Amino acid sequence: MTSAGPRPDHPRDDGQVGLLVLGVCVVLLTLVVGIIDVTAIQLARVRLYDAADAAAVDAADAVSDERAYRDGIGTRIPLSQEGVRTQAARFLAGTDRPDHVTSWGLADGTGTSDGRTATVVLTGTVEVPLAAPLLGAVLGPVTITVTATAQGHVDPAGAGAPAPPGAPAPPGGPGPPGGPGPPAPPGGPEG
Repeated sequence: MTSAGPRPDHPRDDGQVGLLVLGVCVVLLTLVVGIIDVTAIQLARVRLYDAADAAAVDAADAVSDERAYRDGIGTRIPLSQEGVRTQAARFLAGTDRPDHVTSWGLADGTGTSDGRTATVVLTGTVEVPLAAPLLGAVLGPVTITVTATAQGHVDPAGAGAPAPPGAPAPPGGPGPPGGPGPPAPPGGPEG
């Protein structure tokens, strides 16, 4: 006859499932925290890039008076190192930092390499939302550097000014003098 109870030569498995569930919960919680933190860092990088891009566009309009008088304007706005850096710094000073970005500033490389293109290199320190104490102690702060460029173009004819002779007509507008003109109304000309 056999007994229904545990056999003395086999240890009991009580509590082993609870330990497994606890381990799985710890792993899942770590994954969730990691995903949230990586997403926050990625969003901060995108927002830093947006700020650098807007600063570059603003700096691309910072005309270098010295170069403009010496070389003329042409079709692209002449820029200077100091003008680009000053205008980008002014733009960033008037802009709110994105969420989780604790500090930011212009880095080396901000300026113009060809006198026509504004380059803004922006470095920001990002605070990790959930794992900040652990990551800060192990890795230190997360630093992100982004680069954006922009050029300011000049419309030689100016806004609203007539196009120079021989230039194509703007879309939807009348044709050149003596040309076919706008399309006839539906039904043709009545006479």
